[in-house]
Amino acid sequence: MPPAQVPRVKDRPVVDGVVADGEWLGPVLTLRKSPSREAIQGQAATVRAAHDERRPHAATAAPVGDADKRQLGTQWDADDGAEVWLRNASGHERETPPADGGDHTGADG
Repeated sequence: MPPAQVPRVKDRPVVDGVVADGEWLGPVLTLRKSPSREAIQGQAATVRAAHDERRPHAATAAPVGDADKRQLGTQWDADDGAEVWLRNASGHERETPPADGGDHTGADG
């Protein structure tokens, strides 16, 4: 995916499962490849991103074939979810922090 500018927002988006008008100022980024870089067949996933004074924010939407088969939870590599990586202008990568503020990566930052 080509680089995209992530806009700064005055008020952080509300984390409520709804992408409301006006919360996300930047473009909708379309993801057309799987994590293994294979082309996605059918509807692609989308990401919206923003940042405020303290941290980056991202909202993802991915088509689901059978919602009843989703595995929800917080266990890495077992539950369904999304991983978002950002690179700042200096080229340093950083994973977005979990919504609950914890470190679920096992990394020390």
